[in-house]
Amino acid sequence: MRASPRMLRCVGAAGLTLCLLAALLWYAVWLPFVNVSDPKWLHGHSNSETCAEIARVQRVWGWSHDMSLQVGSCDGEWVGRILSEAEDADDLESMDFHLGTSLQLLTGQDIRDNDLEAWRRWYDLHRNEPQDRWFRDAFAQVGIDLPAELRAEDVRTLLKWMGEKHGGVGPPAYVAFRLLRGQRAMTALRVQGPDSEMTPQEVIGLQWFTIWNVQPPEGAMRIIESPRWRLTPPCVLVVLAIVFSFVLGWSLRSAKGTSAPAGAQPD
Repeated sequence: MRASPRMLRCVGAAGLTLCLLAALLWYAVWLPFVNVSDPKWLHGHSNSETCAEIARVQRVWGWSHDMSLQVGSCDGEWVGRILSEAEDADDLESMDFHLGTSLQLLTGQDIRDNDLEAWRRWYDLHRNEPQDRWFRDAFAQVGIDLPAELRAEDVRTLLKWMGEKHGGVGPPAYVAFRLLRGQRAMTALRVQGPDSEMTPQEVIGLQWFTIWNVQPPEGAMRIIESPRWRLTPPCVLVVLAIVFSFVLGWSLRSAKGTSAPAGAQPD
């Protein structure tokens, strides 16, 4: 059975429409998921852009293993979102999710990662406080009082904390980094150097600060291998769009060639 030009027109138009819809879905739904799984994309975008992409993906796909760790480098508003969606301890910490670890990074609190009720009690008391206040309170609980504007000695104290091993007690080292980031005293130390010789722990902390300034730690931004299939769907869509365009164009040309002019008489 030979396809008529009208049938081919319908096939071509329908195919182009489906390609367009698939391209929109790729861009709006699937591409963000690819981005947060791609180290090259993550390294080329700011932390705020990464967190915005995580928000887009999580609304559609829910949590993945890597995203549950990546969110630990985002803003404090995620704490309420995580706790409101969690139904039991396994939703915070399991083989599949590590949202409890991210809660520790988001708040600095020394609360067991899978203790959902303890996290909810803490959040009910502190939900209206800014995130940096959570961080400073966490250090106050281990005897380190920090002002909002850090002094040179505060910078050295936090660098030492980052360079020491605390056995999981107290705020994570990444919280100290977040307090140091953007502080004038930290910038002065990096530009002008310390006013006295640094201890080995402070040197290690400064090295971690330099590393995390470029890339968040594995616990806060664990990523899988860069996906090789990033361009596969759009390439397939382009090929299909070309094929359907050819079919549509050929059907229109065939219809024009077979139609007789109005009023024409056969010889």
